[in-house]
Amino acid sequence: MKEKRLLLDHHLYRQMSQDISNKVLAHHHIQTAKIIAIYASLDKEVRTDELIETLLLNHRVVLPRVKNNTMEFIEIKQLSDLEVGHFGVREPRGISTLSPTDIDVMIVPLLAFDAKKYRVGYGKGYYDRYLSQDNQIYTIGLGFTFQEVESIDHDHYDIPLDEIMCE
Repeated sequence: MKEKRLLLDHHLYRQMSQDISNKVLAHHHIQTAKIIAIYASLDKEVRTDELIETLLLNHRVVLPRVKNNTMEFIEIKQLSDLEVGHFGVREPRGISTLSPTDIDVMIVPLLAFDAKKYRVGYGKGYYDRYLSQDNQIYTIGLGFTFQEVESIDHDHYDIPLDEIMCE
């Protein structure tokens, strides 16, 4: 799946990402949220930089950082608050973390997903462990339609998303 993403034509990739971003911005849960957690995209994941900049205009925005093998979320004020961290992922520099109960909506990356809204991530389980602390966070996965598969093997600790948004 990752290879399919990497083969996307650059123009098509940007257009598909923009279509998904427009859907996200029009979503009721996004429009009413105070604090939104989102990831900094890489390797032709659904592009999030412009989405983050737009969200920052009207919301508090937090991004994940891995510390001591645990994911935590830190508020940013602008994209320049990010630096390259674990696994080459851009992470926030800040020091104050937010509790899972503070986050209204979490936008989650994925490699593949199924109709039951289970996802395959990068295999470390960071999001599932974080979300198991508070199931009140509304979760939205961002992906391209070609990333949907018939079924994802899942265990009791895997948490399905509330919604998947595609182009």
